[in-house]
Amino acid sequence: MSSDCDTCLNICEHPKGTWFSKGEIKYCRFQNLWLLSHSDLLDEGIWPIKESGYIDTHENVQVTKTPTNGHQITLEVWSELVQRLAKTKSDGETLRSEASAGLDFNQLSKAARNALNYISGWRQRRQDFKTWLRQHKYRAKVSNHKEG
Repeated sequence: MSSDCDTCLNICEHPKGTWFSKGEIKYCRFQNLWLLSHSDLLDEGIWPIKESGYIDTHENVQVTKTPTNGHQITLEVWSELVQRLAKTKSDGETLRSEASAGLDFNQLSKAARNALNYISGWRQRRQDFKTWLRQHKYRAKVSNHKEG
């Protein structure tokens, strides 16, 4: 599928616990599901923390934080996805609630899968969701007719 990034060619192969840095986000289906599953943090402008298994035992160590634009990048990544999701209306709301519940691609409802397919890809679609959905259904019908 052309909208999937190289590391996400097959959604089903990705184990739970996968983590992405902000720079790795290409808005493929798996990354979109991952982002939506962390929507509670991203709504607050917080990027999900990578679980490393490391336990910090240095309680009295001072850490100097350098100013970064990490918060701004988090907001840019999240707002891009939210904009795409808004175009799908109720199907997008269904997707957001199912992804937040931890469902994977194969467990999503048809409406949620349609929304996920629409919002996935390296750039936003020019077509509105309704038109895209009609064409998507037509193509599926034609390909099924040719096969049968």
